Amino acid sequence: MLSLLFLSACAADPGIAPLLERWVTPEAQDALAAHFEGEAARLARRLGDVGPAGPDRVREAVARQVAANLSHKATLAIPPRLDADRLRRTVIDYEIFKLETYVRAGVFPKRYFGYLDLEGDTAEAERVLRDTVICATDGVNAWEAARGSPLRASDMDVAVTFLAEGGALLLASAATFRDALHPVIDVGLDDLASGLADLPGLVDRLDAACGTGLGSLVAWTSPDAPPPPGARGPLASAPSRAGWLTRDATFREAIVGTAALWIWEMDLAARKLEAEGRVPLPLRDRATRFVHTSLVYNSGILHAEDTVAAIVGLECGPTVWARSEAAALRPTPDTRPRLPVAPPDVLLAEILGGAPYREQPTSWLAAYHVAQRFGAWEALRRLTDGFDDEGRFRARLPAAENPP
Repeated sequence: MLSLLFLSACAADPGIAPLLERWVTPEAQDALAAHFEGEAARLARRLGDVGPAGPDRVREAVARQVAANLSHKATLAIPPRLDADRLRRTVIDYEIFKLETYVRAGVFPKRYFGYLDLEGDTAEAERVLRDTVICATDGVNAWEAARGSPLRASDMDVAVTFLAEGGALLLASAATFRDALHPVIDVGLDDLASGLADLPGLVDRLDAACGTGLGSLVAWTSPDAPPPPGARGPLASAPSRAGWLTRDATFREAIVGTAALWIWEMDLAARKLEAEGRVPLPLRDRATRFVHTSLVYNSGILHAEDTVAAIVGLECGPTVWARSEAAALRPTPDTRPRLPVAPPDVLLAEILGGAPYREQPTSWLAAYHVAQRFGAWEALRRLTDGFDDEGRFRARLPAAENPP
């Protein structure tokens, strides 16, 4: 049977216990109970270097989060399929990972499992997302190869970036709004005009391969000219000419645009690293490439190696908190509001004391945002089988490499 502590936490919401019985057999419950207890005990030992982390309090905290996770799933119009393995990895293991990441990194990882499982009432849109990411990633990688560049995007990089920049909200919204998107406001393509201007050959390749019309999203005028007829508004662009948004983007165009800007920002990050004599981007591991590129994608700025290493190690909480405090205390017009972060020992005491996770609204610090999306990237890598070791969707691989 599941542990008494786990069951008591679940029983706090009367809708949870029946869900456990529906999803797993009594034999699976025994195995899950042993796994839960072992992982919670190991988490308590790991958190001992942060502050007081009694095993009982850690187990209680994790049980609360597991119960909340299952309670949320019970409210969905089409609850996800959860066999014992998925329950172990995407609920129990995820909540263990989330709690530790929150304490050490200052932010909790976004949970993107349900946006990529091709299930529920968004299954059709998720399939479009997957297929379009594959098409766009193939296109940008072929373009890089033709240029003699060693840089490559992965399906996972593009999918996570799209979800983090607004795609997750789109998938959770009514389908009728998915093809009427402002590329900047809805999906964070702030540099759309500049990127497309630098990549005309790539844009043509992607539009032909993926059935999109990125090349017609932007119109150009001289800096002092009036906007072209029907323009939706100005876009950030080079001083020598003004870019204007001509129309809304479709869902597929937003995904393809994300892939195009991802490789554009990756090229930019690589050039910046080369100019500073730092380790070339192609020689970095996948996680470090993703974080370096995401920081440039988000801010346009190349960040210090210790900042990148702290994000990749999921230990950036002290750095983010120190920058938040310094900015809030700066007596200049540049003063920024404090972020909802705190030192690791404070967050640990809060969460073990029963407090909820702090809200994580959009804010001004790139390291804060990238830590969130890298947590989601890492959770997908660790806890799901949707991508292979190179970040490719397994759906694109031969059947022998793509287990059901």
